[in-house]
Formats: sequence, C-alpha cells, structure tokens
Amino acid sequence: MRTLMTKSVPARIFGITITFGLLSLASSVGILVFAAGIGNDMARENTSKLIETTMNGRRDSLALLVGDYGDWTAAHEWVVAGDAPAVYENIGTGASESASFDFIYLLNPDGTPSYVYVNYVYESDLTAYQPELAQKLVSQITALPLDPYKTLTGFAQSDGQIAIVGIGRIQPTQIGDLTPEITPLMVAGTWLTEEVLNQIGEQLLIDEFSLQLPDADY
Repeated sequence: MRTLMTKSVPARIFGITITFGLLSLASSVGILVFAAGIGNDMARENTSKLIETTMNGRRDSLALLVGDYGDWTAAHEWVVAGDAPAVYENIGTGASESASFDFIYLLNPDGTPSYVYVNYVYESDLTAYQPELAQKLVSQITALPLDPYKTLTGFAQSDGQIAIVGIGRIQPTQIGDLTPEITPLMVAGTWLTEEVLNQIGEQLLIDEFSLQLPDADY
C-alpha cells in the first residue's frame, strides 16, 4: 500500500506574498501572508486556508504522479538494466513531452544522477541536473524502508526560482531481497513560475500572488 509522506505547508518555513498589507499567522510556523484588501480576521484566516489547501493539493498531486512512475516493476527493470531508450520513452517523456513534470531526475542509490530530463529536451542531459532541487529529499528518503512505498514532497529553490519537488524510489511491486542501498531514486517537480502563480492567484481572487522561500526551504 502506497503511503504519501507530504509535509503540511505550515510546517515548512516559506513566505506567501500577496500585495498590500502584512498578516503574520501565529498558528502557522513561518508562513507570512500579504493580503490585498482583506479587512477582518475571519477573511484573512479563510484566505490563508485557501492558499494552504491549494499548495498542499499541488504537492499531493505531484506525490501521486511520482509514485505512479516509481512504484513500477518495469521502470525498475529498465533503470537497473540501463535501457536508455525504454527509460526515455516511458519515464523521460513525462518531462520532455508532457506537462506532468518540468524536470525528472533518475538517481543512483548514492544520489548521483543517471538520467536527467527537462522540458523540451528529448534525451537525457546530465548537465541540466540541479542538485539543490534534490539533495534534501534524497537525504530524507534514504532513511526510510522500502515497504510500504513512500513519496516525499517539498519546496526547493534554484537560481531564484521555486519548484514543488517530489521523490520516490524506483522499485518493483514485489521487493524480494531488494534493499534501500541498491534501489534507484526518482526526483521530479514543477516550477512555480510567474505564470503558474498568476493562475493560482486568479483562482483564489488574489492579485500579484508570489512565493518566497528563505534558506530553510523544505
């Protein structure tokens, strides 16, 4: 049975910026909300809950997608065998040719990249690997057992741009004698671009919605 290990947004230190006015939520660890034209405590609380629900929903969706790719016997066989065409066709295209992910990193058990796929690049490109997007989640998942299957998600930042990132192992449905030390990993994510944040803001009726991550990003 798959277990989604997604940390709640308030448990992480990150800032949500909306224009005109500052609200610091005492009940949320490290969240700063800047809300436009919100005139009472109840409205502010409702807005913060909508933001939290929206961002956690995106994390949950990402976790499910990562699990669909990672908890897959064929995927494990392709990656372990080094079958680059099959890996690209069945996994890499999730970033290069579809909107599922903006990037996919397939990592060796020690965390080094074996395949790297990004939007509109139709083959693995190891030079596109951005380790700052993966390192913290890699260190967290390597401490977890293989069973039940787990995914982790978080926020990460690279070159001033924020992404929602998920990680899971690439393992067969029947684990057998497989151990974490010899099991490859999949890291994948989506960028929270200005366009994406504008879409979220429009859905929530918030002007100029943006995010800020301090050093402790996820």
